Amino acid sequence: MVRGKYNLFEVFSGNPRAGRSYTTSILFFLLILNLVCLCWTIPTRAQWTNIGLDGSNIYSLAIDPSNAQTIYAGTDGGGVYKSTNGGGSWVNSGLTGYDIYSLAIDPLNPQTIYAGTWLYGVWTSTNGGGIWTPVNSGLTGTYVYSLAIDPLNPQTIYAGTNGDVFKSTNGGEEWVNSGPIVVAPYRFNCLAIDPLNPQTIYAGTNGGAVYSWNGGGGWVWLTGLGPLYIYSLAIDPLNPQTIYAGTWANGSLYGVFESTNGGANWVNSGLPENNILSLAIDPLNPQTIYAGAYGGVFKSTNGGTSWVNSGLTETYIYSLVINPSNPQTIYAGTNGGVYVLYTSTAPGAPTIGTATPGNAEVTVSFTPPTLTGGSPITGYTATSSPGGKSASGPAIATSITVTGLTNGTAYTFTVTASNAIGTSQPSAQSNQVTPGILPGTPTKVTAKAGNGQATVNFKLPTNGTGPITSCTATSKPDGIIGTGVGSPITVQNLTNGTAYTFTVTATNATGTGPASSPSNSVTPLGPPGVSTNVTATASNGQATVSFIPPTSTGGSPITDYTATSIPGGKKAKSLKGPIIVKGLTNGTPYTFTVTATNKVGTSLASAPSNPPVIPATLPGAPTGIKATAGNDQVTVSFKAPSATGGSAITYYTVSWNPAGGVDDNAGSASLSHTVTGLNNGTKYTFRVTATNEVGTGPASVHVMATPK
Repeated sequence: MVRGKYNLFEVFSGNPRAGRSYTTSILFFLLILNLVCLCWTIPTRAQWTNIGLDGSNIYSLAIDPSNAQTIYAGTDGGGVYKSTNGGGSWVNSGLTGYDIYSLAIDPLNPQTIYAGTWLYGVWTSTNGGGIWTPVNSGLTGTYVYSLAIDPLNPQTIYAGTNGDVFKSTNGGEEWVNSGPIVVAPYRFNCLAIDPLNPQTIYAGTNGGAVYSWNGGGGWVWLTGLGPLYIYSLAIDPLNPQTIYAGTWANGSLYGVFESTNGGANWVNSGLPENNILSLAIDPLNPQTIYAGAYGGVFKSTNGGTSWVNSGLTETYIYSLVINPSNPQTIYAGTNGGVYVLYTSTAPGAPTIGTATPGNAEVTVSFTPPTLTGGSPITGYTATSSPGGKSASGPAIATSITVTGLTNGTAYTFTVTASNAIGTSQPSAQSNQVTPGILPGTPTKVTAKAGNGQATVNFKLPTNGTGPITSCTATSKPDGIIGTGVGSPITVQNLTNGTAYTFTVTATNATGTGPASSPSNSVTPLGPPGVSTNVTATASNGQATVSFIPPTSTGGSPITDYTATSIPGGKKAKSLKGPIIVKGLTNGTPYTFTVTATNKVGTSLASAPSNPPVIPATLPGAPTGIKATAGNDQVTVSFKAPSATGGSAITYYTVSWNPAGGVDDNAGSASLSHTVTGLNNGTKYTFRVTATNEVGTGPASVHVMATPK
């Protein structure tokens, strides 16, 4: 748990008169940060009411921390009972025939519940009490008087039994003895975990109290409480050094004991003639403590200095639990069923909403308070500052109109809620508003379209109360607004090609007046958007340029597209793509941009095509052909063609007639090729062609030679 968050302690105890050993169980509920205590005296009204399970001993109680309407009750022989309506009705939730001395709810997963039983160990339910399973592996003590869950790691659970404290680190699947602490017949009636440091654990026995500083790894006796029977322990959630112990007489000492130094020293804190079975601390105001005894529920509002009996006299109070969502409600498990104490107070403060000015009046909205104080809200009151003008509304109100205000004066407002007990603290202040007369309606509204915008002209209305501070023009459709102190107003971010009308309002310190009549309809227009995905394919002295047209036509049809070469600036137009750009120089790398044109203008140029392309054609014919005869061979030499076609020549091919023989330099770009394997005395004719990336060019003139 992060420091600054606290736990609610719910304490449950057994019945010492029944001849058995009983338990005090502590369940930790995670609460909100920065708990606020009221600093003034509020009248209250309290009365204990029986809400069911009459005739049963209720040894333990637990409230679902996520839903305070769900309550579990552990009974003597009747198992676990469950209420889902705050105790209005109860149903048996299982373990019938078992005595349930302790209950604990997983604070992070409230569907998981643990029950400590007499004789049958620990049982758990993972579905809110629907099905129960024993979890006793390693647990040698079958009498489980108390349970406590680590608030930071709910998989860690402690069980106080008839001899030792056991610990599980896997949700009860396996248990180990966390001591041994003492030797039987000591029994561990109650457990309490420090909410800010869960490694610190306190345990009450029938012969004093012990504590562990290391999560049950070691235990020592606390001096000052022996040989008292300790049936209940409670730790101050805001100051865990303060601990309270509820004791049962063992000699002449009993009552409530208090330690302010973590259990090192103890003093009797009152009720010296009462056997204390259960304790509970108000999580919002830990100075308020409840002690359950035989003889009633006692209450202290000053940290145990003094106590008053709040009722349920002549009754055993085995367990006490405080409603985590409304600490003014306390439940008591007794030897005559379950009782509840509804302590009614003034309600919480409403949540302020928005103040809206009018002519000499302001309407104030608000949200009802979360806490009604346990008594129905009867009405609300809104009050102005300055002036203290007020108006009231019924219990169902969510807004109140305060009249009789002075136009031109700035006001804020607060709201209070009332019930039969009293009046709440005022809400936070509202926004500041100035009542008065709103401006009139602007007239003569006209609009003129531009590129993605429109200029709205109008005539200002009468001022109302105070000068006009701003005007707003609003488009239809789309509700796009433009603001200014007067006419004209430019409304931007309009969609070209969409027809719009506009209304205008005027605002002064009081508020915004009525909207004007709509303007004439106008359609913004602009040049087209930018074409995308431009690609090019080269051929002889030209390139074919493809592209994706712009998504926006600018509100006007596109009339043509233009492709422009880089370098050279060669241009070509087309009504649509692709576009052929001619007049390019073979062998020169080119990229291309594309623009789109409508009647408004020409778009921005697209990004250049990529990669560059190079126009090219076939190479010319080789020249200067010579054939030199040899023995069974002829060497053919030549010059490269004067035109390569704009692409490098990759190889030359020598052909001859009649057939036969081999070109030793076939497939190369060499300017001399020797043809071998010819027949001496036979006349041969030779020609040469050149080849580039485009293809093979025309053949050269022929020459003749006769090998010899």
